[in-house]
Amino acid sequence: MENTVKILGVSDESHCECCGRTNLKKTIKLSLNGRMVFYGETCALRAMGVKASKKSKESDLMKEARTIQKLRECLEKGMEPEKACAEAFQVCGMILSYWQGQYRIQEYDRKRGAIHKPIEL
Repeated sequence: MENTVKILGVSDESHCECCGRTNLKKTIKLSLNGRMVFYGETCALRAMGVKASKKSKESDLMKEARTIQKLRECLEKGMEPEKACAEAFQVCGMILSYWQGQYRIQEYDRKRGAIHKPIEL
């Protein structure tokens, strides 16, 4: 059975529910097969099927999680989708778009250029 993983946001939770590591500055809040879990960055990457590599000061995954969390907060306040995307960009620096009822986050790949990855809220 394949795991269904969805990024929900960032948390101040200080331990990883996957490996048990403690004293983490932040964790990534995930929906894993419909159950909310708090994983450190490396465990979150593994859960998503991405090979963990050396991380920059703030990893792309953490930026993506912060961006999705900010987008959710804006939408809960009743902002229009386009304005919520712009607000999340100003705060987190990742480009978001809303087109045909779907939110997309822009990533950059050296070989393929800009990629617009659909995200679920």
